[in-house]
Amino acid sequence: MKLSIPHHISGLWIPVLSSNPLLSGSVGAGLNISISSIAFPVENECVIRLNDQEVFHEQARDVCEFYGTKIGVAVKSPFNLGKGFALSSTLLIAHNLTSSIYTGSSLLKAFQKAHELEVLKGTGLGDVISQYYGGFVIRTRPGPPGIGEAFKIPVKYRVKLIVSSLPYHEPTSRMLERIPLSHYEKGLSLLRRVVKSEDLIDYFNAAREYTQGVFDYSTIPEEILHSPGIVGLYLKKSALIIWVENDCFTEIADILSRRGIFYMEGEISKTGVEIEHTF
Repeated sequence: MKLSIPHHISGLWIPVLSSNPLLSGSVGAGLNISISSIAFPVENECVIRLNDQEVFHEQARDVCEFYGTKIGVAVKSPFNLGKGFALSSTLLIAHNLTSSIYTGSSLLKAFQKAHELEVLKGTGLGDVISQYYGGFVIRTRPGPPGIGEAFKIPVKYRVKLIVSSLPYHEPTSRMLERIPLSHYEKGLSLLRRVVKSEDLIDYFNAAREYTQGVFDYSTIPEEILHSPGIVGLYLKKSALIIWVENDCFTEIADILSRRGIFYMEGEISKTGVEIEHTF
């Protein structure tokens, strides 16, 4: 069995918290990209491995106890934790779905358990439901699939993306602590604009305006910020998402290469989490 889980980069997020983690999360909007993590089951070990390193020991134990199993998961990803690519939710989706399939449990409840652990451990708020759908997703009610509410907005044209990871790391819990309430209020105003238009360019503009108040855009090369070949961009932690004109890809990629900055070519994902059964 193999799982393919798209990475999600949120550009707008406004926390909505309650005493019930399944009713908590965030409203906002984000992009799932065509670059995915791949996950495989690990039998007879209660473990979460990311690129051959054991991580999330407490979460792994919680999942195994919840399902009454000793099944782990090994995940391969081009990204690292704390970089803005929703890798924590990716790991928890992978472990919960794998455990659910092995025990014949509800797949929907697997996503709900992943979301619950994200909220309880402070590693994320709205990524699980976004990755469930894939594509360009607007979240209008907090919570996981089956409880929260999110809409996948059709994108009618091909969007060429450069996905880069800048040298920055920050746990989600620390990031949320330092954002003032006034900025979340601004985020709600920007979200209403995106909900009304359902337009990808509006989203990129709103995401840039919002994240400029949270992250340091001076880490982005000036040549990129002022390039006429860029349709839009935004920064989430270290995750830099650049929408480029087709004929300008090489120019932007060369700028990143000269600076020694990691990047990959991608698009907006067409699907959410995918399960491939192998026999």
